[in-house]
Amino acid sequence: MAFNKKTWTDRVSQYPNRRTITESGTTKTVTVARDEGTVTTVGDVFDALTMNDLETRIYNEFNNVNSKPMFLAAGTLSTTSAYGTITWAADISNYSQLQIYTWSPSTWTCYKNTINISELSSTAISKSLTIHTAVTVSISLTSITATYYSGSWTGMPTVICAV
Repeated sequence: MAFNKKTWTDRVSQYPNRRTITESGTTKTVTVARDEGTVTTVGDVFDALTMNDLETRIYNEFNNVNSKPMFLAAGTLSTTSAYGTITWAADISNYSQLQIYTWSPSTWTCYKNTINISELSSTAISKSLTIHTAVTVSISLTSITATYYSGSWTGMPTVICAV
């Protein structure tokens, strides 16, 4: 999610404290001055400097949040069952990579594979994942499907994140 910074500017006028008062058809111009009595708390200034500082802090936090991995989905990749496809609904267009974490029950090892999102389009691409033996998957912008595995395999728990 992107945040567009707004640049605030101070209002500048010839007579900032002048007001026009109209009473029963007669108009007179007056200068208004504060007459607040004792000020117990000065409060925060509302000006361009303060508002631009706020914009910058919000912008930085949006960038901080967007730079962290986003969990997309988890499931089991398998070529021998109905659980061979894992799908997600999140928009990953602002991210640069998919990170696919698979856990091998037979070797008790977690494998991390990285796919550049720029390689993906509306049509799925075929990729081999680096796992203890070869697994080929079909990956699109919204899903991953196991299509080939060399060896006996009933499924691998998998987590997909965008970074």
